[in-house]
Amino acid sequence: MSRPVDIDKIRGQLAEQRRQVDADANAAKPVEVAPLSEWTRYSTTKLVMGAYLVVVGAVVILIMAEAWRGSDFDKLFGSAMELLKVAIIPVVTFVIGHYYGKK
Repeated sequence: MSRPVDIDKIRGQLAEQRRQVDADANAAKPVEVAPLSEWTRYSTTKLVMGAYLVVVGAVVILIMAEAWRGSDFDKLFGSAMELLKVAIIPVVTFVIGHYYGKK
């Protein structure tokens, strides 16, 4: 004698398999990211440049204060110039990337 077939159980298994196939198909699709608007690019660049200028200004003020207190100005000036050289390259790269990047 054969066992009775449980149709509802088979339908449930098929539905679960279909959900899994659909989930796998959706997971394989790349996520699309909307391109940045010109305003967003401009705002980001403006924010970073503003922060950079504040930090550079603070460094200049601190160096002037140290020079005023009688520290060795040549040593301070050399350190400040080295700091500015090291700090300018990443900022320039950032700005060039935003203005001349993907358009």
